[in-house]
Amino acid sequence: MTRFANPWTYGNQGDEKTSAERIERIRNGTLLEAQYQFASTAAPEMRAPLYDALARHIADSPHHLLAMAHARQSNIRLLLSAIHHLILLGDLHPLSQWFPTVGGAREPDADLIDAFEDFVASRASAIEQSLQTRGVQTNEVRRCAALWCAFTVAAEKTDKPLALIELGCSSGLNLMFDRYSYLFSDGRTAGTPTSILEIKCRIEGDLSPPVADEIPVAFRVGVDRDPVNLSDNDAISWQRACIWPNHVERLRMFDAAVEVARQDPPQILQGDMVDTLPSAFELAPRDATVCVYSTSAVNYLRRDRRDALAAQLLDLSRQRPILWVTGEGPGVVPGAPAPDGVLERVAVPLIVSDVADGAVDHHLLGITGAHGVWLEWWDHDSAT
Repeated sequence: MTRFANPWTYGNQGDEKTSAERIERIRNGTLLEAQYQFASTAAPEMRAPLYDALARHIADSPHHLLAMAHARQSNIRLLLSAIHHLILLGDLHPLSQWFPTVGGAREPDADLIDAFEDFVASRASAIEQSLQTRGVQTNEVRRCAALWCAFTVAAEKTDKPLALIELGCSSGLNLMFDRYSYLFSDGRTAGTPTSILEIKCRIEGDLSPPVADEIPVAFRVGVDRDPVNLSDNDAISWQRACIWPNHVERLRMFDAAVEVARQDPPQILQGDMVDTLPSAFELAPRDATVCVYSTSAVNYLRRDRRDALAAQLLDLSRQRPILWVTGEGPGVVPGAPAPDGVLERVAVPLIVSDVADGAVDHHLLGITGAHGVWLEWWDHDSAT
């Protein structure tokens, strides 16, 4: 029994609920978001005091909950991103004083809510447009450090280079993982030393994860229902807004990753990850090992679609073996290990699975912070 409801399996109830029930579900989801992430004491790197204060206010505001109920995504982060977006674009409303991403230095105080309500009322049309037309889209490039270690394990399982297929790739920044440099807290380095983006990762626990000098990649393609075009400045500005304003370093890393990826953008297929996966699979060269992966993307699928994804992989594995790497919340990947204590640490299991001939063998490597700040390796066989 955990202290938290599982945010990765929460909701997805469908639209058959009555309006009152749906509003209550959105309210509960908003409070869960505040408790589990914005106000997290177990994961200081996740804390976002501004969003915590605003989320708790919004949860007690029926008019804000109703606006969220009619939005494209009934998620508190969409409403907060719509507000952040306007401020990042240069809105000089006093509310910007609480947003560190534009130089604001005020902590949540007695004036915050009045400023927030004035901002929302005076920018209602612009906020409504974002709620109706946009969705939460992020690329957390710091997760690439944990992926490097997982891909090290995956690469050791085959004598061929990897053909990478990322599900829920957004703008494809994590597909470019080998073009960033890495510094692990034990002093080891990896990646491209000359990259303008250095990703630091704190190693926790007693085991050292494997860190290859190089990951052989023969092919890479992403799949996303609403991919972000790296050349579309408006789309990139929205993606920046989806980063929490207290997390200035995340924004800096995102900007650097965009600059790297724009030099040679990855191929991205637009479509549902379940239905489009076979098309991506067919593109993978025969002289490479298919490696399908995702980080905090499958959790956005309904439960039945998660099962459909697993079934799709099993079916494709009858044509050729697949390595399946996941950094998804506990309980999200059907049949995969969901170790105790992960939720309290705001972490996700890091798993590499062998999928072949219609069968799957899941292998738990360790756990990593939801934003990739730290990695704790559990797998003795692959530890160095």
